[in-house]
Amino acid sequence: MIDLSEQEMFDIAYVGVVSQGGPSTGVENGMPTCLYLNPEGRRCAAGHVFAVAFPDDVHKIDDSNGSAIWACGVLGLGHRDALMDSATVQFLLNLQHYHDNNGLKVLATQFNVQDSVSDSDFIESYKSGMASLAQEHGLVVPNVS
Repeated sequence: MIDLSEQEMFDIAYVGVVSQGGPSTGVENGMPTCLYLNPEGRRCAAGHVFAVAFPDDVHKIDDSNGSAIWACGVLGLGHRDALMDSATVQFLLNLQHYHDNNGLKVLATQFNVQDSVSDSDFIESYKSGMASLAQEHGLVVPNVS
């Protein structure tokens, strides 16, 4: 189980994603997707939390690309449907939502599906979405440039 408060998880995800300068995206099974850890070393929102929450087990998921839901399974957190009842996992899914929805816009650009969306566009949109999540949960947004 993850022994971190919502504020701690929020801070880890927010600082991690903003500091890396863009989303963790790539291709899995020939399909563009957001990844837990991509080949460039970027992590998704949940990926940053997992690296802190499971320091002894993170190597199990760092050795291969996959989605955050896949990483949950490797860490023994259970099947996605079972996790939906967990307040902690639901909060992780909320954190992940702002990474994935905005990250997929960057991927769509890379696959020529939509007009250009840059990493800096992603970060601005991510910050905005995360600010809404912070307000919804009574959290403080960390100051990261």
